[in-house]
Amino acid sequence: MKTIEKKIWSEYFDAVANGNKNFELRLADWEIDIGDVLILKDWNPKTKEYTGRQLERTVTYLIKTKAAEAWGMWPKEDIDKYGFQIIGIKPVETKKKILIFTEGTILMPASGKNLSREERVKQVINNEKSAHDFKGYIPIGNSVQILNEWVKNSCEIYYLTSRTTIDEITDIQNVLIYNRFPSGTLLFRHNGENYSNVAEKLIPDILIEDDCESIGGEIEMTYPNLSPEIKAKIKHYSIKEFGGIDHLVSLI
Repeated sequence: MKTIEKKIWSEYFDAVANGNKNFELRLADWEIDIGDVLILKDWNPKTKEYTGRQLERTVTYLIKTKAAEAWGMWPKEDIDKYGFQIIGIKPVETKKKILIFTEGTILMPASGKNLSREERVKQVINNEKSAHDFKGYIPIGNSVQILNEWVKNSCEIYYLTSRTTIDEITDIQNVLIYNRFPSGTLLFRHNGENYSNVAEKLIPDILIEDDCESIGGEIEMTYPNLSPEIKAKIKHYSIKEFGGIDHLVSLI
């Protein structure tokens, strides 16, 4: 896939923006392929300047014909010089970025498998050994299937772990891989960062996290500690710690 900038006159720019026109390319532009992204830049032929407007469109099909000959636009001998191709285009699809916490939200200690949510919380409060065995963590509920379904629906998953040491971060990463969670970047805090610092760098479309019941509640969460400006850009879902995300199956 390539990204290619192209000049487009204002009258055609408006037609493309409104979905009323495909894009026509001269013969010299035949290096374009299906799947390429076109940056269409609005050009004013009178002032011979760009207006500053632009569109992003994905190439969906190509008709590589000497259309000018079919239309009788030019003499046959000029076709190779002035030939056109017609391409189909559509708006570039942007994937929703979902930032989801790992421990407590989609992962839990293996020893909590047959326990109630409340009992799982007590395991952490009581500082039980299993709560610190991160390499043995398992998915909560149907979290694997749900996240994979979201990815199929044009979402990009980012994971956020509470772990800060290389060994424990690796443990969580391996758990995600072993249990076939969808691939995604595993984020963590650096050098005294808060979770909110990590989220503000990403600015996800959706943030899903548990309520941190076992470690202090809201003060330990991500969303409540974001600036008002960042909060306005993010759809937030707070769930019960170790309760799972099964109720969010239809979120996307």
